Amino acid sequence: MRVKCILQTAMVGASIVAAVAVSPAVFAGELETLADQVLRADSQRWLFNRYVPGSTRNARIVSRSKAQKSAVVYSEYTLNGDRAGWVKINIENGQLNCLVFFDFPHVCRALGDTPSSRFMNDFAKEMARDITSGGRGGQDSRSQSQQDFDDGLRSFRQNQLENGLAK
Repeated sequence: MRVKCILQTAMVGASIVAAVAVSPAVFAGELETLADQVLRADSQRWLFNRYVPGSTRNARIVSRSKAQKSAVVYSEYTLNGDRAGWVKINIENGQLNCLVFFDFPHVCRALGDTPSSRFMNDFAKEMARDITSGGRGGQDSRSQSQQDFDDGLRSFRQNQLENGLAK
């Protein structure tokens, strides 16, 4: 059996479903295809970085359970035209469990649950709350929301600087 990957994406905001089966006789090219499909799906929600489609390389299985029920696939890729990155794809019981990226190496997150999409969702919720509540403490809700956005963006960019991503 070889790597099989089925990625289904629906409208923006809908869940992304991935089914993955891994066998011992997997070829590097198939792992690179798997990583490319996962990165293409996930990068649709990236706000600041841009994945270079087809740029996956050095893909390999870095760990696997004895019962073949879980595995971690590592792959390198290119983003923003010339930057190198890596992803670890965690597979449990034949299902894509979570992803770990080089810029957030201690966070294993679901496919499509990007830091920027979480930030934008939180920002949208805050804007809606400000609109319905008439702002905070008499402050102009737009200026407070803009400040929240600026603070979040500053925090995100600081993380990029700390991980060597900012140009």
